Order: sequence, then C-alpha cells, then structure tokens
Amino acid sequence: MPEKAQRNITTSTTTSTTTTSKANRYTTALLKATALLKATALLETTALLETTALLETTALLKATALLETTALLETTALPETTALLETTALLKAIYGHAVIGMLKKK
Repeated sequence: MPEKAQRNITTSTTTSTTTTSKANRYTTALLKATALLKATALLETTALLETTALLETTALLKATALLETTALLETTALPETTALLETTALLKAIYGHAVIGMLKKK
C-alpha cells in the first residue's frame, strides 16, 4: 500500500477514535446530568411530601386539640351552668318566700 494511502487510513482511524471518544464523554456527561436531575427531583418530591405530611399532621393535631379543648370546656361549663341555674332558682325561691312573708306580716 502506498505511504499516502496508509497515512489517510491512519488519520481517518485517529479522527474516528477521537470522535468516538468525544461522543462517549458527551454521552457520559449527559447521563450524569440526567441522573443528577432525577436525583434532585426525587429529593424535592420527597421533601415536598414530607412537608405536606408534616403540615397535615400539624393540622390534624391542632384540630384534635381544638376538639378536645372544646369538649373539655363544654364538660366544665355544663356543671357550672347547672349549678348557676340551681343557685338562681334557689335565690328566687328564698326571695319570693321572704317577700310573701313580709306581705303576710303587713
């Protein structure tokens, strides 16, 4: 084979190898970038889900605490209200009895 043809084959092979090497590097970089983006998206999704779960848990705890506090207040208020009504009725009866007694003395 003539020397010039041999140089052309060598140059062509070198160029092809260099092009393949660049393509492999670009492909590797692209795959790494894609994996990084997927990992970032996964982390962001996980963080969002955890934040949402935390907010929902907090809201649930607040709602439960509110219901328990309301129930406690209602439970406390009911006997106090009953006692107040009974005391009021008793005072009215005593006052009414006293007024009647005063009227009878006249």
